[in-house]
Amino acid sequence: IGLPLYKMEKIQWLAIESINRQEIDVPFEVLIDMEFSERDNAFIQSIGSYIRHPRCVSTGSSVRSEWVPLPVKWKDIAKQARGDVFILQAGDCYSDPKRLHRAYRDIIKQGYDWTQDADGWFYHVQYKKLLRFDQKEKGTGLNMAFRTSLGKDLPESDKTKGIDFWLYSNLDTKKTKWNHGENMSVDTHGYNTISYNRSKYFRTPAPPFFKTEKEITDLLPPDIIEGLGVK
Repeated sequence: IGLPLYKMEKIQWLAIESINRQEIDVPFEVLIDMEFSERDNAFIQSIGSYIRHPRCVSTGSSVRSEWVPLPVKWKDIAKQARGDVFILQAGDCYSDPKRLHRAYRDIIKQGYDWTQDADGWFYHVQYKKLLRFDQKEKGTGLNMAFRTSLGKDLPESDKTKGIDFWLYSNLDTKKTKWNHGENMSVDTHGYNTISYNRSKYFRTPAPPFFKTEKEITDLLPPDIIEGLGVK
């Protein structure tokens, strides 16, 4: 699991809690790449204690003295990774308990090089509003993962936008899997430092974002709901 972080001290707990609740018996490692901040110092010093999953066999952290573009982090994490499946875990997203299982199934059991979910959920922490996401197999989706060996030789890049598609385009992926209707993960908005323009979709939904009758309480455990400040 690759977990890049930047100014995520208010929300990074969400991704970590979702890792701790994964329903999988396959051993995995968590590799964190982040910039140093005094606000994060306690977290940096005790990263291993935050990951409590019994199948997590190791944790690692790269702490940088200054900001670097996200492609640099993805490449460096991939070079360090030992597992056969590389999970892209965003620091402000709650991965549903079956996420690792789906990635392992698709890549190891079914032989795909890249797997992703076409649909899922987005929640604006400040607006307290939930939207349905459905990419309909265009571009890149959610909960992406790829065969780790493909990421060892990613090119250098200083891109700050379109990172997911850049990553997909620069991997030698021959077989791609789109999953539909399995994703109960929740991607949050409001505490991240990219995708600033996404707020407009919460004001006026437009594809790939759609209105939904569901509530955030239908998707997340009560303690996670409480942590997000939802009553």
